[in-house]
Amino acid sequence: MDDTQLDPDSPYGRETKATVWRSEAGNIIELNYDASLWPDDLLAEFSVLSARVLDHIDVETGGEGIYLGLLLADDSHICALNTRFRGIERPTNVLSFPEPDDAPVNREAIDQGPEFVGEIAIAFETTEREAKELGTPFRDHLTHLFVHGVMHLLGYDHETESDAVEMEAMESAILAAFSIADPYAAMQRAADREVAS
Repeated sequence: MDDTQLDPDSPYGRETKATVWRSEAGNIIELNYDASLWPDDLLAEFSVLSARVLDHIDVETGGEGIYLGLLLADDSHICALNTRFRGIERPTNVLSFPEPDDAPVNREAIDQGPEFVGEIAIAFETTEREAKELGTPFRDHLTHLFVHGVMHLLGYDHETESDAVEMEAMESAILAAFSIADPYAAMQRAADREVAS
């Protein structure tokens, strides 16, 4: 974990902190987080895991490095983003904001490191609630949401059934490489329990 401190650039009513996580392969996660919700011990563990996961995704997708922004916030902040950018007035677990194809490119910065692919935002309370509903450890569900967000930044989607099957299979395989159970099997079990009740 790189403890370089950044100035948080997100207008947010709660105390935020920022840092940069760099992976062994040189991939970069620029993190802004709500320090009142996201505990330091969780972030210390997740910094190592997310960097390893990002390296794995980069290799699996044939990339040349990944640089992304990650916001770990509360439900109210994610709700505001969801309302503003998707017109849906409720919190969600993860949002992805891919870098537009026509964004200005700083060739010098790219030559010195991985290309910026966009930003991901994850809601603490929704992640915590879903993990409990799925019977999944919080860390595992958080990692799944991170992987899901990264896949969106890299151009994968689930708008059609065939796209969803491909994306879910890739996510499950990535998570399995880190001994994290198939999240879609957990979702199916939770749905089956709901129907049975």
